[in-house]
Amino acid sequence: MKHSRPRQATPPTRRRGRHFAETPAPSRRALRTGQVCAGVVLMLATTTAIVAPALGPDDARAEGTEGTTTADAVAVAAAEQAIAARSGETGDARTGDAVVVDRDAKVSRDGDRIDRDTIDIVPAETAPPEPEAPAPPPGCDPAIEPQGTNGRLSTAELCAPWDGTVLMRADAAIALAALNEAYMARFGERMCVTDGYRSYDQQVTLKAQKPALAAAPGTSNHGWGLAVDLCPETYAGERWAWIAAHGPAEGWDNPAWARAGGAGPYEPWHWEFRAAPTS
Repeated sequence: MKHSRPRQATPPTRRRGRHFAETPAPSRRALRTGQVCAGVVLMLATTTAIVAPALGPDDARAEGTEGTTTADAVAVAAAEQAIAARSGETGDARTGDAVVVDRDAKVSRDGDRIDRDTIDIVPAETAPPEPEAPAPPPGCDPAIEPQGTNGRLSTAELCAPWDGTVLMRADAAIALAALNEAYMARFGERMCVTDGYRSYDQQVTLKAQKPALAAAPGTSNHGWGLAVDLCPETYAGERWAWIAAHGPAEGWDNPAWARAGGAGPYEPWHWEFRAAPTS
């Protein structure tokens, strides 16, 4: 059995310019691999540097060590060093401290602070409340319809539209009072009324005095408490036109027969309440 001779060590040879024991130059592939790894580490460090102010160094360190690779941990450490270096160079107040969110600060996304307590809340437009209907004249109950015949009504069932004036049916009196309110607002004084309800006997007397003007007893609307005669100053001039324009809204009108050219005698002072039926 032959014994192999130990192989003699090859004497060291010299190459031009360097000793054989020197570290060989890295290949191009190794250089490219190193550049790629360095770029990945730099990219991770930059990304972590952006997120780190919100997480804080402790949070970043925890994320880098729990369930992550060694490369991640290295990237986190490099990010921490980059943050510390940048803060020291630029004086940036953003360190690795955790961000404390004040939920009561009322800050919008773009950073502008909004003081919501000073914002005026404009309510939605609503219709103005309707004015309350004026109270009916004292003693006037529109639910009461006087019992009797023309000119023979019970005066206890009648009422005056305002103090010191004539009697009439309650519904007519309430309507005339409303018209009088508008009249006073326009002309500054009350309407003047000379006649309202007339009894049968009063109509007989008037017919005897003014046969051409007075209606036959038992046929006039005065006998129902649904007609009034106005004083000359109340219907003179433009006032008659005003009453003619606004009276119908309250149920009062100067009947066609009493107007100029009508079937009856011209009576601009005579006004009747048309909202109630007559019989």
